[in-house]
Amino acid sequence: MTTVGSALEGRARAWLVTALAFDLLLSLGIYAALRARGESAARAIEKVGAFRGTALADRVLEDSWHPMVLAYRLKEADRNADMYGLFFNDRVKWLYPPSSLLVLDLVPDSAWSYAPKSEGETPSYLVELWMTWPSRLICLLAILASALMIEIGLSRLDPEPPRRPAARVFRLLVACVLGLTFYPLVFSYELGQIQVFLNGFVALALLLRLLDRPVAGGCVLALCALVKPQYGAVVLLAPFGRQWRLALGFFCTFVLGLGASIARFGWNDHWRYFQVLGAIARGGEAYWANQSVNGLLNRFLGNGDPLVFVENAYAPFRLAIFLPSLAVALGLLALALWPVRRNGAVDGAYAATLKLASVIAATTMGAPVAWEHHYGSFLAIFALALPGLARFGPLGRCTGPLFLASYLAVANVILAPELWFWNRWVGLLGSHLFIGGLGLFALLWTLRGYQPTRS
Repeated sequence: MTTVGSALEGRARAWLVTALAFDLLLSLGIYAALRARGESAARAIEKVGAFRGTALADRVLEDSWHPMVLAYRLKEADRNADMYGLFFNDRVKWLYPPSSLLVLDLVPDSAWSYAPKSEGETPSYLVELWMTWPSRLICLLAILASALMIEIGLSRLDPEPPRRPAARVFRLLVACVLGLTFYPLVFSYELGQIQVFLNGFVALALLLRLLDRPVAGGCVLALCALVKPQYGAVVLLAPFGRQWRLALGFFCTFVLGLGASIARFGWNDHWRYFQVLGAIARGGEAYWANQSVNGLLNRFLGNGDPLVFVENAYAPFRLAIFLPSLAVALGLLALALWPVRRNGAVDGAYAATLKLASVIAATTMGAPVAWEHHYGSFLAIFALALPGLARFGPLGRCTGPLFLASYLAVANVILAPELWFWNRWVGLLGSHLFIGGLGLFALLWTLRGYQPTRS
């Protein structure tokens, strides 16, 4: 006789295998199409997002670390220097708050001796020596934490917890392979982004919250907010989600970090950072990798070239872009925080983690600039949602296909944007990470408010 528990195990396994199979088929289809266009085999492989997992064996680039090191060395040379002069005067896209530089205090002196001595040099040796392996490990941590959340979610929702170790190991292996083919996560490592640490910490925070360790989860998210203040939106879960312990852990850690940053770098740079945020929000980016409403509208309205990344400027301000972007950002956050009648069959820690994941997804998609590697944290959110969606199917038979479509839209990328952006209408499809993220957000919303039919 088939029990609810064994049926849920089988359904979760089927979803994972189906996602991996379609991801492979999609990747092979992209590869074949690129080869048909005349691309060499090597170039075609490079342009298939799911194949970029091999990048974990290579040395990273320096997308985040270069401007961070420039700002850090500027303050080291002169404590009274204006670090955001790099942003406003030198047109360096130095986008993080001063508190993000605290991590560079941990760099060994032996590594700093090889760091750049002038603005024209890059911190390649520093990154290679100190950042590569930590970045690899945190990327693998995000994958493992996501895989574990599937198993923990199944155990929380199964009336009869899984008893077959072989089936559990199989699911864990499939989930890890999916993680290695999840382009936004792997690319954050390849690009040399501090975002790889944020993606890993978000996955860890969700895992801790699912394990009913809200204070520890809040502390981890505060570390993310010291690099990207948008994660501070999770404190709203205190009044709107009764997650006071998570907010307490967040607040204490953030205040300590901010205090250390002010003591280290002074008040002025922290106030100046608000001007940086304003400049980014006013313009945003038209480049195709900006997977947000801002990016979509900039491209659709012709407010910049989607195929060219401008290194020293943002898109021109347009009210018709700024206002809808702001409205969508506030709308997503309001929906994420909106109180819904909780499904009585859902474990309390699982329900609270779903709401936390909704806030994180909303703040990611609602940002004026949401690069594709910012969606690396969505691997953990997909993993969190899978057990609940497979258990309850809140959209009936459409639940599985929508989950699969959303996953494929976020997990894979055709790294040949000219195929999308030759026409502004076709170019809408080029925002598929954002569209897939909206699909996942909708699934989270329906799952949080789903009420089983009573017979």
